[in-house]
Amino acid sequence: PMEGLSGLSRAESSTSWHQDEGDVSEKLLAPAPDYDLQALVQGLGSDQSTERLGAAKSVLSVAMVVPKTAHEQIARSVASHLLAMVKLGTAVAVERPQSAASRDSEIDLPASVAQEPEQPETGDELLMGMRTAVRALYQLSLGAATARFIGALPEAVSILLECLPFLEEALQTKACRTVRYAPKNDEVERVYAIAFEKYAEQLVGQQSRSKKGEALLILRELSKDRQHIMMAHPAVFEHAIGFLGPDSKQLGHAALVFLIGATHNHEEASLALMKFPGVVGRVLSELESTRHRTNATILLNNLALVEANRPMLRDQGVVTALSPFVQHSAVGTSHLRASATLAVASLVGREEKRSCLSADPQVLQKLVDCLQQAVAKTSKMFTVIELMRGLTELAVNDSNKNELIKLGLVELCVDSLRLTFTTVEEHPTTTATCRCLWHLSFEEAGRTRLRRCGGEEVLQKVATGQEFPAETRQAAEGAVFLLAHSADSTSDASVPPPQDDNG
Repeated sequence: PMEGLSGLSRAESSTSWHQDEGDVSEKLLAPAPDYDLQALVQGLGSDQSTERLGAAKSVLSVAMVVPKTAHEQIARSVASHLLAMVKLGTAVAVERPQSAASRDSEIDLPASVAQEPEQPETGDELLMGMRTAVRALYQLSLGAATARFIGALPEAVSILLECLPFLEEALQTKACRTVRYAPKNDEVERVYAIAFEKYAEQLVGQQSRSKKGEALLILRELSKDRQHIMMAHPAVFEHAIGFLGPDSKQLGHAALVFLIGATHNHEEASLALMKFPGVVGRVLSELESTRHRTNATILLNNLALVEANRPMLRDQGVVTALSPFVQHSAVGTSHLRASATLAVASLVGREEKRSCLSADPQVLQKLVDCLQQAVAKTSKMFTVIELMRGLTELAVNDSNKNELIKLGLVELCVDSLRLTFTTVEEHPTTTATCRCLWHLSFEEAGRTRLRRCGGEEVLQKVATGQEFPAETRQAAEGAVFLLAHSADSTSDASVPPPQDDNG
């Protein structure tokens, strides 16, 4: 439980779309593992701003040290009070535009403002209370159940989205993510659409580069799981692409982060992006920047996941540009190399996979680790289906195949099948997993491991299940067939291998 305290000193980074968020350090916070919930509620309900601020800080401290299983109980008692503090602070900030200008500091207002006698509560406490309440709500929302509860509270979405202009970048992200599980009813969708429209106008109409970057990062958060709202604003795509290039600097970072979010698991957005002239060249130019290289590679992998995009990506030289990151001598972060490897695996044909797509064992280890997190639903980097598809392509190469078997991919695939094969919505993932096991079953070591972990029974259920599409049953049947034969009677020539999208 005390692990959360270390989060107070970790500066939040938005370097990568998939990177987990940390917690911005908060001055004057005292850890409070022992707490009186009733006293906290009373403090938050006080008519004195100083008492409310102190109580909000205590809630934040408590939320950072108690187990997440306790968050929902706390949230049910304090969330409405915290939202009221955010709403009150926003009202003060709207009346005092100069407070927004000083928002990146600890609310250091001019003395002439802070000392106005007619409004003694519109100074430090209310504005700091707004920020502290946002931090506390976000910390409580880290548990999915609590996030759903907070998101469903009346006005929660509108309150947290309306305060965004008066928060620094890290807190803007936290405010958006606090209501990430808000119900998708007409009222909530209307609030999101209005907010997206507002920041789209800021992106297009503002002259300030910092304001444009701020707008892009907020638009990224607003469009998560709501890409249909984003698709109604093609000008946002156009502006984001225009910020890419050799001289992009900070705006290039914001643009890449937005475009990664827009195309993540969203084929329509990916296809729309590829229609803009010169987009691939602009993304490739970002590979020259050590700061932007990882995000540029992630975006290229997102685009490569869509089959219709692949001919253009190949023609534009994406394989050549990314191949150096796949090799044993490659430099760069493990995330960059993993994304590059997945992209290249999607783009090259079967014969190239056999002959030259031999990945660094460290990259393969990274991909298997990512798959384990994705299966456990703790990954913020990749989905199960994109990893399964990529690993299947990599397993065409015999050296990769043997290494992946050693790394435990067979057992992980079977675990994934047990979780997904009974769900109709997961049939594409089931298909990809069965194809991966089919490839790995060409090796005796793969078949041995498959039998030991009970995979044969699971595959048999898929192979004979009429509820599955033909391609899913075929992949499972291929693996079952190989399991029924000895090592010397199975080869690429005797059994048709699973087909990939590139022949």
